[in-house]
Amino acid sequence: MLAQFPFLLGRALMAATVVVSGGGQSVSLEDVDARVARIPAQDRGTFMDSPRRIEELLRQLLTHKQLAARAREAGLDQGEDFEAEVRVAVNEILARRYLEHIERTTPRPDFEKAARERYLADASLGTIPENREVSHILVSTQGRSEAEALAKARQLRAQLLADPSRFEALAESESDDPSAKQNRGRLGPLRPEFVEEFNEAARRLAKVGDISEPVRTSFGFHLIRLDRLDPPRRQSFEEARPALVMRLEQEWLQSLRRRVLDEVQGQPIEADPDLVASLRWRYLPPEIAKQRQAEYEAWKKSSATH
Repeated sequence: MLAQFPFLLGRALMAATVVVSGGGQSVSLEDVDARVARIPAQDRGTFMDSPRRIEELLRQLLTHKQLAARAREAGLDQGEDFEAEVRVAVNEILARRYLEHIERTTPRPDFEKAARERYLADASLGTIPENREVSHILVSTQGRSEAEALAKARQLRAQLLADPSRFEALAESESDDPSAKQNRGRLGPLRPEFVEEFNEAARRLAKVGDISEPVRTSFGFHLIRLDRLDPPRRQSFEEARPALVMRLEQEWLQSLRRRVLDEVQGQPIEADPDLVASLRWRYLPPEIAKQRQAEYEAWKKSSATH
């Protein structure tokens, strides 16, 4: 049949092509496609654009095949419990595929138009916050008194005010921050993980090149230099458009899925209360299960009398 359609035959042969093998098992391109299909469509390209992730995925698929082969040899693919587990897995796969089908077939709004409207209505969208990059010299209080550390920090600052070009050299030779030997004091952008006293002092520096007074933190005294200051600015719509469109699309997809799930989950449910309650102790050790069952029966009896 396939031989009558060379294009289909070519695709079938490619899908059956072995990508990796070992331990008597192999992973085909078809296996890879099936696994990657479980990744949201918008994330597949980015996810697979990584040799490390590809290697991990192939290793995982091959390991699963090898373990599955051993399971079949041990007869673990037989019995009602196996069939029940397969049914649950099939239902999960079909549920996922149905939601993906709904996403593909539901007409999509004009996200670009909506993005422009939201951009114009909300001035905070597309705003890039201020960026401050800093360097520092640390004078630790370990091995010296606080007064000695403060005096040294002030001495270093006086040298820097006299000759600001010496900052990197002094950071490398005098800073008690171990990383200064490599980065010469440069820390880059302010980050939330920096201690608050440090960040507050760095935010008070007015212009590039300013060097702070000694700043006390739990690490000692810091001299902070402002290396770069980019004030906050708002992106143009063209700059902000890709992120806004992506956000709106994600919001729409979440809303669509929520509507489908609400419709399904909103249907009337009939249940056997006693059977539902028994699930609480069904999987417990017998002695604890008996206790839970007795507690439930006592609760039922008490409820019936009130």
